[in-house]
Amino acid sequence: MPDVAINPPVHVGKPEAIVRSVEQAADFVRNCEVGNLDRNTSGLLEKLRNVQSPEQAQDAGRAFKAWLKTRDLLLVPPDAP
Repeated sequence: MPDVAINPPVHVGKPEAIVRSVEQAADFVRNCEVGNLDRNTSGLLEKLRNVQSPEQAQDAGRAFKAWLKTRDLLLVPPDAP
């Protein structure tokens, strides 16, 4: 998996971090879901692994944000409107 940027970066909680790339997103998902990979999580990891272009990275970034939101892990950056 190439380490392609996610723009804008995603602010996550538990633990609080800023995810700036596809590789960081995949690592975050793996660390959160150790031993508990449901179908949605497996699909997200597959999408993140298959990123080959900036456009695919943005699509995977949107899927990552949706995954975070369903788990109440998506934080809004302090300077967001």
